[in-house]
Amino acid sequence: MSDPRFPMRRYWWWLAVILVPFLVPLALSVGADWILQLNGCTFDLKGGTTCVIGRTELGPILGSTLLWSRAVAFTWMWFAFIALPIWLTVLLVHRRRWRNAA
Repeated sequence: MSDPRFPMRRYWWWLAVILVPFLVPLALSVGADWILQLNGCTFDLKGGTTCVIGRTELGPILGSTLLWSRAVAFTWMWFAFIALPIWLTVLLVHRRRWRNAA
């Protein structure tokens, strides 16, 4: 009879819970900045971002997306910095106990 496998799936799920709320706003921020730079537009913190793409003014939308996604990513970053070492410690302790029990 083979030994039962270590339940790593649960740890991958928790890692996703920790990282996805940080990575999604970060990806939105990078994407909005990339679109602005690709079309020769600049981001203005005062809200005066103008960027015409395909005869449509998208500056305010891209500017607010860039600003708020950076704010959310920065806010969530502190949770991730605290939660990742805790996640890794719990994983290593569980793995060591699992190995010693086998």
